[in-house]
Amino acid sequence: MNPKLATTLDARAAELAARDRDLAASILREAVRIPHDYVDRAPEDGGDPQCGLSNHEGPRLEYLKRRIIEIGAVRRPEDVGYDAFGNLLAVRDAASGGIFAGDCFGLSYRELDRDGLQFSFPTTSPSQFDPPALKRTIERVMAFEPPAIYVTHFGRLRDLRRLAGDLQRLIDAHVALAERHCGDGAERGARLREGVDRLVLTEAERQRWPLPVQELRRVFGLDIELNAQGLEAWLDAAARNTTN
Repeated sequence: MNPKLATTLDARAAELAARDRDLAASILREAVRIPHDYVDRAPEDGGDPQCGLSNHEGPRLEYLKRRIIEIGAVRRPEDVGYDAFGNLLAVRDAASGGIFAGDCFGLSYRELDRDGLQFSFPTTSPSQFDPPALKRTIERVMAFEPPAIYVTHFGRLRDLRRLAGDLQRLIDAHVALAERHCGDGAERGARLREGVDRLVLTEAERQRWPLPVQELRRVFGLDIELNAQGLEAWLDAAARNTTN
């Protein structure tokens, strides 16, 4: 980036941060407080003893969605929501139509870019993986027909129809992997890690990612572990729901 432009952007960011500091503090205070309204109430009375924990963020997300609309941070109420991972999802600018999509468009390492193409690989983080909800979120994002999506940690993505198709296919592959090993007992975790590793290497071959196997495993090392843990958590949750 041009150093002069970077300096200008830094100054503008500092100006906006100073302007909105009190507003941000008030929103944060309320978001921290919200679980207090739910943890001591019985579920039949609308309570949730786990409110505020992973997968129990509904009241906070609804509050944040409402405040984003109230302060005019989006042009239309339907331009803000949240994805299957609990990340706020909003159209940033009606003029550009770009969407901040949280984690629903997965991992997109720039090391994988080839011939001007970008690539995505789904994340199935522990306690948050819900395949139908994740696929619906991708469809919902694509229904806006955005020219670009901004993904947590990975910046702007384009060629979205292709990426969405890849993600849907790879989510199904993760589900199939989990279901193959659901009854593997103590060996399940290791087999899931091996399976996610194979999914990465197979996708690398399919897409002709420009990295050798050793470097791919370095780039995806933590993600392979987290995806495997997420599949285990999903299988455990499904088993609990079956027995209840």
